[in-house]
Amino acid sequence: NNVLQSFSAVFPYLKFYCCIGGKKISEDIDDFKAHGGNVVIGTIGRIWDFMDKGVLNFRQVQVLVIDEADLFFAQGNQVKLNQVMDMLPKQRRTGLFSATMTTAVKDLVRAGMRNPYYVEISSYKDKELRKNYEPFAIEELRQEYSRIEDFEVVIKDEKSGELSTTVKLQDINSLGKVTNEVPSTLTNYYHFVDSQEDKLPFLLDFIKDKGVDK
Repeated sequence: NNVLQSFSAVFPYLKFYCCIGGKKISEDIDDFKAHGGNVVIGTIGRIWDFMDKGVLNFRQVQVLVIDEADLFFAQGNQVKLNQVMDMLPKQRRTGLFSATMTTAVKDLVRAGMRNPYYVEISSYKDKELRKNYEPFAIEELRQEYSRIEDFEVVIKDEKSGELSTTVKLQDINSLGKVTNEVPSTLTNYYHFVDSQEDKLPFLLDFIKDKGVDK
């Protein structure tokens, strides 16, 4: 519900539907048929119920977001998740977020994602470096700091089709050299967010600041 309310405030022109249980599946189905939705937010169990009842046309899904993927498997939902993903079109955008990269999560990435890019965000003891940290372009960072041993790993992985960001901030003396405005062409950016609770507000603030066209 918090996710639904946050995004509906930013995108009032879209219809959101939340199916997280708490009521009979028949009531959920009737509500969805009555109101519809461009974006469906739900638990894997209720999403699977919608698929099983033929409520949603999964072949028309363009974007799939899986949050806390490691918990799906810890709670024994691997079979349902795989069945749902099998119903989705191969050509889609998928965002998978997980606190840990377990073997099950890695298997899901290999089976369910095409040309995946990995972004690993680690914790560092010196939090003072992150307080004034701003997003910077990976390509520009490569040019400025290709000599850094840790960043050579990023370059190597990117050539193989996988991007694993392991740059140590303490190795970067001046972040100001690599910060720049949002470009007009597609560029890979990443940004550290300290806590789980701050991730969604940060994303919403970014969308509000940059406008719908971004």
